[in-house]
This record gives sequence, C-alpha cells and structure tokens, in this order.
Amino acid sequence: MCFAKGFFQVIIATFESFYLQLTHTSCLETILELFLFDNLGIFNKKTLWLLAIFQQRYNRTLNSTNLLDKVYMMATVHQLQTWATTEAEEDGMNDGHALLWRRMIELMAERSLEGKRVLDFGCNQGGFLRMLHQSHGYAKALGVDIAADSIEKARTYSPMIPARFEVRETLDGLESQFDVAFSHEVLYLIPDLDDHARQIFASLKPGGVYYAACGCHLDNPEWQDWKSEIQSMSNLTVQDYSLDDYARAFDRAGFLVSARPFQVNEFIPIKVDCSLMPKVAAKLHYCTSVKTMFRLVKAS
Repeated sequence: MCFAKGFFQVIIATFESFYLQLTHTSCLETILELFLFDNLGIFNKKTLWLLAIFQQRYNRTLNSTNLLDKVYMMATVHQLQTWATTEAEEDGMNDGHALLWRRMIELMAERSLEGKRVLDFGCNQGGFLRMLHQSHGYAKALGVDIAADSIEKARTYSPMIPARFEVRETLDGLESQFDVAFSHEVLYLIPDLDDHARQIFASLKPGGVYYAACGCHLDNPEWQDWKSEIQSMSNLTVQDYSLDDYARAFDRAGFLVSARPFQVNEFIPIKVDCSLMPKVAAKLHYCTSVKTMFRLVKAS
C-alpha cells in the first residue's frame, strides 16, 4: 500500500485543527492512535513520518514509546511474511529449537492434556504443537503468528494433528477459550508487554496456565551482543526487558507468577563458530541457567 505525500498533508491539516484545543500530550497521542489504527487502518511505515512531523512541528516529545512501537509493529505486520530476514533462518528454527521445546514440555506440571484446548502464541511453522501432541495429546489447538508464510507452512506440515493455524496480531474474540497457552522466545519481540499479558489472561479459562520461555533478557550477560545479532536476523524490533519486567507485567494482568531456570538435562548440540553463541560456555550457560520458564496461572 502506498500513500502520496499529499495524503499525509491532509492528515496533518486535520490534526492541526485539533491541536489548538489540546493541552496534554496524551490527548494528542490518543487521537493519533484512534485515527491511525481504528479509522484509517494505515499499516505502513510512512506513518512514522507522520508522527515525526508532529514531534518536529510542535517541538513536543510523544511520551508513549509504545505508540511509536505500535505504529512500527502494525506497519511491519502488514507486510510480514516471516519472522526472520532469511528463509533459511526461519526454516532452521524447527531443528534448532527442538531440544528447547522438549525441555518446555518436560517442565510442564500437567502430565496429560487430554481433552484440553491449547494455544501456541508465536507458533512459527507449528513444530512445537506437533511435538506437544505427540507427547501429551490435546483435544484442539490454535497456533497464531503474525508471519503469513510461516502460518502457511504450519498448515502444510501439520495435517495429522487437531490444530488450526491463523495469522493474528491479537487474541480478540478468543476470551476464555484455552486451558494451557505457550510461547517460546516471543516476549522480547512484543512492544507492549502489559497488553500481551492482558490478552493471554483473557484467553485462558479460569485455572488456565501460560508457559512462557525466554532467554532473551537484560539479565542474560551476553544480551547486548546478542541483541544486535538477533536484530540483524529479525523483521521485528527487539526489545530490552529484564526478567523482572516480564514478571511485573504478568502480575499486573492478574496472574499468579512463578518461574524456574530451564536446566536442559541432555547433551546440547554445539555449532562451532556460531555468530550468536561463539563460545561453548555461553551456550551451556544459556541452556541451563539464563533461559527461564515462567508458569503463569489464572486463578479459578
């Protein structure tokens, strides 16, 4: 979708008619957000240009970083086909994450998912749901992701399991649907943790559980080096969150929060000269101590 510069000049003129009546930056942000997302549905990176014009013209800083992040996320989502910048990196996740998916499943408190409905948030090509069904079974599952090509591959690769896969940005319309939800290395790509926590909370049935695994956080001693490397491979913006940031967001949403280190208890494959983890010690530390599994319970 392409918009002429004149189109944005019309938008600016429209907002200028509101500007003299605005006394708080938050009001401006609210109108911008409603206008961009609810009315026009502009999912294009040129919306960043619009916000920059406002900031420059009025010499005001938009307080809400989340608004800028949300604009960028929506612009990216509209065009996103894969999470990774290359198809090889995207396809490699199935093999590269298998050991970590197995450990997630081992750490679950639930020994069986018979009769349960499951959500995989950020399902990529569906590999986790296939593995989970083989080991624990479940009645139905939904895998959601914002990458259209990944969802198409998930559908192709998963004809034998009771799961459907959807391109989704939100969980609207899925309130109280799931007994258990999962995400693996997704949290650090979410610009608004509080919104994510609220959506997951709403999607769970009373007594439902969300397992979220994440080794990408500020408490990881390798994070600053990793962040730039991950960003170079990602079509999404990498965020800076600590484990405390994750815990507080889920606590605010109403979850009972608990966590434990991953402590992978099998031999860990080592890729020599890996650009992300060039040192063996760092890979072992990541898989045993740095990587964390949250267990988040929606009280009955």
